[in-house]
Amino acid sequence: PSFPEPTRPRKQASVSLEEFTHESLPINCYGVKARPLCVLAILDQPAGKGCPTNVEALARKFKNDKNIGFGCVGASKQTEFLQGFGIEEMPALVAVKGGKRARFARLEGSMEEPPQAMAAFVDNVLGGQAKFTKASGDGLPELEPPYLLGEEEEKDEV
Repeated sequence: PSFPEPTRPRKQASVSLEEFTHESLPINCYGVKARPLCVLAILDQPAGKGCPTNVEALARKFKNDKNIGFGCVGASKQTEFLQGFGIEEMPALVAVKGGKRARFARLEGSMEEPPQAMAAFVDNVLGGQAKFTKASGDGLPELEPPYLLGEEEEKDEV
C-alpha cells in the first residue's frame, strides 16, 4: 500500500546566495559565520548589481549541502582583490576555504561555458579532486570600500 500524504509539506532548504560587499565578505565567506566552503562568482560589474542567473541556478542545485555557501562580488575596479586570487579575466568562479590555513581553488576556463562546467567544478571541490592554492601571507584578499574606488553613491542634496 502507498503511504498517506503528510499533513504538512516538507520543509524546503533555502538557497544560500548573497552578493558580498567589502563588509560582508570577510564575515560571511571567510569568517566565523561562513560555511566551511564558499563558492564566489567574481563579476566584471560594479557592486550592487546582483548575482547572475547561472550562479543562482548553481546555488539552487547545491542548496541541500549545508557545508557550502554561494555568493557573488562586483569587482570591476578591485585590482588588488583580483591579483590576490590570480584572476586575469572575469567573470571567474572561485571556491574559498577560510580559517587559519586559508586556501582557494579557481575554475579553469570561463563561467560563460555551459553550466555543467560550473557544476562539475563544485562537484570536484566537494569530492576532493580540486587543487587548492594557499592564500598569500596576508590571508585571503579583501574588497576595497566603494568610496576608495570612486564608486561612491550619488546623494540627493536637500
